[in-house]
Amino acid sequence: MGVRGEEGYEFALGANISLTGFAPILAIGKNFKIGSVNMPVNIGFVPSVDRKDPYLGDAGPSGSRITFTIGFNCKDF
Repeated sequence: MGVRGEEGYEFALGANISLTGFAPILAIGKNFKIGSVNMPVNIGFVPSVDRKDPYLGDAGPSGSRITFTIGFNCKDF
């Protein structure tokens, strides 16, 4: 779930799913508007979580992760 302010700043908090399981994710960024094109630029942080494998037992921490995303969309062609 996230919010974007009028000036294009974004904040989001949600869930991350990976091979190590579920973990929370926190992301911040800014949306740049160039004509009719929106270009969001975001950085996210997923903290380390303790993995519990039902077959192997405790697998230890998953390790923290940082992600950088950039994209674009256009309202008009």
